[in-house]
Amino acid sequence: MPDYKKWTHVVSTPEKDDTYAYFLGLLIGDGCLNHSHSYHITYTSIDRELAEAFYNIGKRIFGHEGAISERANHEWNRVITVRFCSQMMYHILYDETAGKTTIPSWIVNGSDKIMSSFIRGFADAEGSVIDTNSANIIIAQKERGILLVIQYMLHKLGIFSRVVVANSNGVYCVKICNHPDVQRYMDVVGFGLERKRVRAMQLLSRRKMSSYGYNGVRAIKRRNDLMLQREEWKTVLGVPVDA
Repeated sequence: MPDYKKWTHVVSTPEKDDTYAYFLGLLIGDGCLNHSHSYHITYTSIDRELAEAFYNIGKRIFGHEGAISERANHEWNRVITVRFCSQMMYHILYDETAGKTTIPSWIVNGSDKIMSSFIRGFADAEGSVIDTNSANIIIAQKERGILLVIQYMLHKLGIFSRVVVANSNGVYCVKICNHPDVQRYMDVVGFGLERKRVRAMQLLSRRKMSSYGYNGVRAIKRRNDLMLQREEWKTVLGVPVDA
């Protein structure tokens, strides 16, 4: 652990609460830690709501002023970039997340509120709501290990999901597709980003619960899936897991 006090610009060390958990969800989901030339923490999004949330939370919990810029990309979308420039802030976040490769144990083993806040931030950054034969919530990421831990936390929150291959580019996703599980996700976790929250609730309102109830075959498959996932969770977390 670096000696933070030796730096002239000292930022605050965040409290390990639901607000910090949400911030880390955004960071691990779609943020960037860069120290090629200087120490930068950046977050880029087409959603101003998310970019401003990242900026405002980061400024408040670290006591450090960042910057927001906006530009048009090649598709003529407005892209908003948030940048914090701080060696100490960089090292705190790098150590906390092992360079964005690990979800901190205080979140994985935390309260329902802390787990839900992290997942909400991650899904705001990387999640989508798909209208197929039901309301599906998809959370995509290249790091399958990250998604397995998110799946484990969802399981602890009473939400069944699967980790599947999303495409041929090595992207995986957590998929929540059963109506009762999507409804529980919205009740317990939800989306902070308004457009995703509204879309999910609109799709849920169009579906009848009776059409997606559990039957015997589905219950057996669900139980078998959990048995297989328990072994993967054990490998990722390094501890026995009860499913």
